[in-house]
Amino acid sequence: MTGEEIRKRFQIPKAALAVYDNQVRRLFYGDGTGEGEYDDRDVERIGMVMAYQRMGFEDQEIGAFFRMEQEGEATREQRLHILKKHRLCILDEIHKKERILGELDFLRYELGRV
Repeated sequence: MTGEEIRKRFQIPKAALAVYDNQVRRLFYGDGTGEGEYDDRDVERIGMVMAYQRMGFEDQEIGAFFRMEQEGEATREQRLHILKKHRLCILDEIHKKERILGELDFLRYELGRV
């Protein structure tokens, strides 16, 4: 399938496909990045790109993470550290939202007392 065909078939955002082509695909296909057909392995990897994007990874960080995955066990601790860092950032965002919800609930409570 072409990039446009898989984008439509699997509802892949253009940004995710661009990150895959620019940061990841060359790791598996060399200098022919962006050329040729996409296969099932490409679709799986694009799914991972989308997951990393949802987790807050920057484009270059996604490429670096895939490179580290290629290196295997030698980069395991480094990859774990990156995942832990992103997890802490997401938890921080959740806690900020919880504080906002608490403020909102207090305002609702105050309005209900009037």
